[in-house]
Amino acid sequence: MFRIKDQFAKLQNPYTFGVPVQGKDNFFGREKELQLIFDTLENVPRGQKQDLVVMGPRRIGKSSLLYRLVDLLTPRKDFVSVYIDVQSIKPRTTRLLFFEVMQKIEDGYSKKGIWSRHLPSFVTLKPDNIPVDLEFYTFKKDMIRLNEVIVSQNLPRLVLMFDEVELLIEFGGADILSWFRGLIQSMLYIIFVVSGAEQLYSLTQDYGSPFYNIFKTIELHPLTPRAARKLIEEPANQIGMQIPSTEVDKILRYAGNSPYFIQGMAHYLVETLNRQKRYEVYPEDVAEVIKQSVEYLSPQFAYVWGGASQVQRIILYALAKKGHPRTAEALIAGLPQLKSIIQSRQQQQETFDNLVQQQILKLDNNLYWFVVLLFVDWILAKVDDENIINLATESEVIHIRRGYNIRAIRQLLTLAFSDEELRGIVFDYPEFRPVYEQLSHDTGKSRVIQYLIEYAERKELLDQLLDSIKKQNPKQYATFENDLYQ
Repeated sequence: MFRIKDQFAKLQNPYTFGVPVQGKDNFFGREKELQLIFDTLENVPRGQKQDLVVMGPRRIGKSSLLYRLVDLLTPRKDFVSVYIDVQSIKPRTTRLLFFEVMQKIEDGYSKKGIWSRHLPSFVTLKPDNIPVDLEFYTFKKDMIRLNEVIVSQNLPRLVLMFDEVELLIEFGGADILSWFRGLIQSMLYIIFVVSGAEQLYSLTQDYGSPFYNIFKTIELHPLTPRAARKLIEEPANQIGMQIPSTEVDKILRYAGNSPYFIQGMAHYLVETLNRQKRYEVYPEDVAEVIKQSVEYLSPQFAYVWGGASQVQRIILYALAKKGHPRTAEALIAGLPQLKSIIQSRQQQQETFDNLVQQQILKLDNNLYWFVVLLFVDWILAKVDDENIINLATESEVIHIRRGYNIRAIRQLLTLAFSDEELRGIVFDYPEFRPVYEQLSHDTGKSRVIQYLIEYAERKELLDQLLDSIKKQNPKQYATFENDLYQ
């Protein structure tokens, strides 16, 4: 890159985070996962199919993978790819959901040169003519006709992708998942690829869930060391940022090879260089970026912390304070207040296994440590120092002993109530009325649940919240009862 001597030109920042990566030049790694998807698509013949689920924790790159899959399928003559971002569909009505899905399907085939005259006439695209109680029926009939036309006219098979598929619950409660399962299983020429985070993991593992045992799983983990390094070095070379290999190593170590944290740290590094008006990265620049990232990326860490049970928080806090990997036995031995909660080796193993499954901790040679080192710094900076370990009052001891499973409570609220019913609980119970005051007419169900759980935790009202759920929906509560405490 040509530059006039002694004249600094601001670096263009190629690193973005918080939004899905689009375009082949911005996508790094995931070769193994993409190959597994393509092997599945190509090796299963027409008339048969294998649907897929892409799972992984929040911000691991699921949406970016689906966008890349769309790019790779676009030139193929044997497939039509359609991407649906469930999160973006608002308001949460089935009429709008079905209309958007069908419209994107029609657009997808038209881009392949297959115009609407080759496709059935989709009644779903004329929503004003559809009675509310026939919306599900109409959409399914349209999908059945599409499936039949793909067969009779030998059209390309449809690869229909639903990103954040667990949010379908917000369009019609738990019943919509059962309906969606039936739709998936009846469409032999339409391949469904869905993605989601921890709630979807629970839905695919729960024997009683509509999503149990119908998908082939593609699980995303942090990038390989090679791909993670390329994610920093290739854009850096393109803009003329000079970063030593040792500083790349430090960023990757603190980011845990997670694409979100790599992009975030690299983004702030470019901003630092622009302020300093230079192109060379010094160790003190990376040290400063680490401090900035703990602050600027705090919402992601707060989300992880908020989803952990109280027992898990104690373990994470104690491990962060130790400052180095520990065995489960050594860590628990230093936490006598957990002995009355974790009463068996199996309970201990399940607690640590869950933290590994969420990709919060990793296990290496029987030693547990954090996947993302930035999280260690966040815990030490943001969590009240000894309050979480030294329990001051008997009420706190009881609160800890219950060991609430926040993720199970979140899933229970999602499955047990429609959006309207959930708002009713928040309004009708005086102890939760302050939560209602935070809501607007377009606050989504997931956000309502987040506000409600955070408030109940802060005010020590989780028992009251669970009692209200039990009264309103005892059947759904019973299916979760054994999972609500850890």
